[in-house]
Amino acid sequence: MVDFLNEKSIGRECPEAKDEKGGGTSKLECFLKHYSYPHVERDISVLRTVQSMRSRIVTHASGSSGQKYLDEQLDGKTTQEYFVLLLEKAVIMLDSLIAFAVDKAEHSKT
Repeated sequence: MVDFLNEKSIGRECPEAKDEKGGGTSKLECFLKHYSYPHVERDISVLRTVQSMRSRIVTHASGSSGQKYLDEQLDGKTTQEYFVLLLEKAVIMLDSLIAFAVDKAEHSKT
């Protein structure tokens, strides 16, 4: 979800995102703000969580720092419960982005 953001396309549609530092998620955040997407903070938070889990746990899974981070994120939940919660947030994000894109496309036709 994070690694495959099309940063070039985002930059073409939103020139100020082109100069945004911090990678694809920051560029997408700039893009969504530019187009007045109502759930920027909520959805960018989901993407940053996914990115953080990917980079801190997968790449450091055998170390104590990766386990410590995972324990903090789980906050008493099982890994399965946490994964379901994260998937639910991702589905809400994707549904909202689809609805927003469809609405923008319909308004651009008129």
